[in-house]
Amino acid sequence: MYISDERRMVYLAAPKTASKATASVLRERGFKLAKHLPNSHPVKVLGTKTHSHHQTLTEHPGEGWTVFTTVRNHWDTFVSWFTYQNKTGVQFDEAYIDRIASGYPMYYPDDDKLWSQYTRFADAVLRYESLQEDFNRMLGRATAIPRVNISPGRGGRHYSVYYDDALRLYVAERFREEIEDYGYHFEAA
Repeated sequence: MYISDERRMVYLAAPKTASKATASVLRERGFKLAKHLPNSHPVKVLGTKTHSHHQTLTEHPGEGWTVFTTVRNHWDTFVSWFTYQNKTGVQFDEAYIDRIASGYPMYYPDDDKLWSQYTRFADAVLRYESLQEDFNRMLGRATAIPRVNISPGRGGRHYSVYYDDALRLYVAERFREEIEDYGYHFEAA
């Protein structure tokens, strides 16, 4: 979580949404990593230690404050996790999707939603797919958001090549409400 007292803004850094790259630009604009806020809830990164970069809020910070975050296409998010973890012998299947969605309650406390703990108090939601444009609209013209922390092993392949019809439909059904809320759909390569 990053905060600017001057701008009265809070950025909630959701995992796998270019949050590190976004944070680097925010730091250039005077945002600070929020170590602790009275109404924040720290989340753990991959079950290791508390990492304030991915903190969430337990309530809105108050009138006059703007909270914003980023979401990402669900199908693309799961491929990003898969290639980021880059484990040999792991199948990209329903069991893997379930392990990510249910196995990281610090990121995803609601089994059928990925972004709820980040969007719950958000006044604005940026989309990973149009991050630069959304960011510019939110904060004015910015320096280009860099590409950092790119998942290894993906090799530039589109997320759709990782899915068969059954797995594509499984994600669509399991996360239907949130996919519809953000207007996502499965795109072919």
